[in-house]
Amino acid sequence: MLWYCVVFCLSVGLLEIGVYFGLDKTITAMTDKELGIRMNGLDDFLQEHLSRLPLSRVLADLQTHVALQPHLTILQNARGHTIYCGTLVQELCGTRVPSGNLVSAGSRHLRIHTTVDTIQGERFTLLVATDLHFQRELLERFRNVVLLIVPATLLFATAGGFWLSKRAFSPVREIIAAVRSINERRLSLRLRVPATGDEIQLLSETLNGMLARVETSFRQVTELTANASHELRTPIAIIRTASEVALLSPRATAETHRKALVQILAEAEKNTRLLDSLLLLARSDAGAQPLNVIPVRLQESVAKAIEACRHLADAKSITLNFHVESNDTSALADPGQLHRLWLLLIDNAIKYTPFEGAVDVSLQQTSDSRPLCEIRDTGIGIPEADLPHIFHRFFRAGNARTQSEVGSGLGLTMVRWITDAHGAQLDVESAVGKGTNFRIIFPPPNQQLTKAIGSIPPNMVSA
Repeated sequence: MLWYCVVFCLSVGLLEIGVYFGLDKTITAMTDKELGIRMNGLDDFLQEHLSRLPLSRVLADLQTHVALQPHLTILQNARGHTIYCGTLVQELCGTRVPSGNLVSAGSRHLRIHTTVDTIQGERFTLLVATDLHFQRELLERFRNVVLLIVPATLLFATAGGFWLSKRAFSPVREIIAAVRSINERRLSLRLRVPATGDEIQLLSETLNGMLARVETSFRQVTELTANASHELRTPIAIIRTASEVALLSPRATAETHRKALVQILAEAEKNTRLLDSLLLLARSDAGAQPLNVIPVRLQESVAKAIEACRHLADAKSITLNFHVESNDTSALADPGQLHRLWLLLIDNAIKYTPFEGAVDVSLQQTSDSRPLCEIRDTGIGIPEADLPHIFHRFFRAGNARTQSEVGSGLGLTMVRWITDAHGAQLDVESAVGKGTNFRIIFPPPNQQLTKAIGSIPPNMVSA
């Protein structure tokens, strides 16, 4: 604002100085033009009258010629003697006519125009003058007005500029105050968005969007901490209880100690799997989980995961089928993460399928030659209201908790991360009591690497 005031003041000052000198130059040019017209008129008058009248008669006629302003006229002969002197230029008479444009005659300032002309064979020096009183008064009035009005204008402009800047930046100060009032306990607060259609509105909307993302991330971290603590508390309590019972029992035997150790081992393995899953998700969030992308034959990858889960299906008399429609189905993927993906989906299908149910795994290609893998079960299904949340961390549908207490709610979260990291499409169809169908569609092998690299941070992909 100060810079604006300085520049504005300098600009106005230079403008007024330019106007003043421009006005002065214009008045001078008009005066010189008028003097030139009078000089031409005087010359014509003398040329015409001296050709037929004596000099004394011509000078008498000149004295009554109002248009030529004889009171501001001087005539001198070749010897420098004044033969006619106007009443308003008496101070200049008696001497040789001065050269130049501006002279002073007493209290008056005169602008003169002189010329030497030959009239009827005799040389004459002609002088016409004009009084600059009116011009100087005009310039003085203009200068006084400028000196009076310009400072007042600059003062009002400066005050108005400060007022406008203060008003223009009041929304910014409001935004600053609102942002400073937001903390971890008030992340739900949002900025007031003015309907101004300018950058302030865009800034408010952008900050509100950022606050919404921060609130979502903060809530997810809080929920993750609470859920992780809840999931870890029960196994640790069981480990502690089993240890205390085994140590404090007065009739403890080798068999009771063995049972306690088996229970402790099972809970420790559960905690290890939970911590491994949390570590994987934390690394993926930080962009520190690399993908070793190579061409993978999907038939072999899926078959290996099915064989690893075969004993789980046999334990519940579940029929585990694998259908392959195309033997040459491949994709660019990380073999380890892809194996984890099949294990998570097949294990999930077996876990929530009742005894003597069926789990069908099929591998085929879509109409546009994209690899497609479907894992369909005849299990309990997922309620429609829970479908949008099944990939959230630690989320478990209500019927899933009733069916089995085993599970941390992180399996499908890792499924979503693995498919997204490979640029694959993940679709879910489910109906309560009828089963669930997971469909994973990979991009064509010649496109998948580019899509996978573009979907995750560069440091997460290694070839």
